[in-house]
Amino acid sequence: VALCTQHHALLQRKLHMTQLAVARLVAQATAGMAAVAAAVAGWGVWALVVQQYVDYLLLGALLWAFEPWRPGRPRRNVQLGELVRFGGFFTISNVVYFLAGNADKVLVGYAFGREALGLYSQAFALMMKPVDFLTRPITDVMLPGLSRAAHDPTAYRQLVYAFYRLVAVVTVPCGVGLAIVAPEVMF
Repeated sequence: VALCTQHHALLQRKLHMTQLAVARLVAQATAGMAAVAAAVAGWGVWALVVQQYVDYLLLGALLWAFEPWRPGRPRRNVQLGELVRFGGFFTISNVVYFLAGNADKVLVGYAFGREALGLYSQAFALMMKPVDFLTRPITDVMLPGLSRAAHDPTAYRQLVYAFYRLVAVVTVPCGVGLAIVAPEVMF
């Protein structure tokens, strides 16, 4: 996975979403077929291991084929400040999101016990499935856009506002729908 991270990031930054989607779909479909073949051959649980490795290896090979960048010798006097600053803000926001997103679980477990925490975690995971399903592709496009607009504060601000508006428009109906069917789904 680490061998294709740079290629994935470069394809994302260039907004080559079709190539990324093709690579993911081909790798997952081929891995699925390999897992079925391994299961039919009697490999048992090892079929799942085959699936993971075929998926990773094929995805890596396809990303290397689609993105021409190749690693080279390190260069001196490269201006890394802007890159580190942008990456630092992104990293800090992820850490804050992680802490805020898990504080409730710690509090529920502490206050109400393991059983309540289990039910709460399942309900929360169920609620977040459609949200993640809808916002992940938006985020995959938004981050490269923000990266490109980092030098233009006006364009950057407009992209951020557009992102939050789009996420709200997409997730509010999900929330309403989940509120309506929550009792049946949780049962």
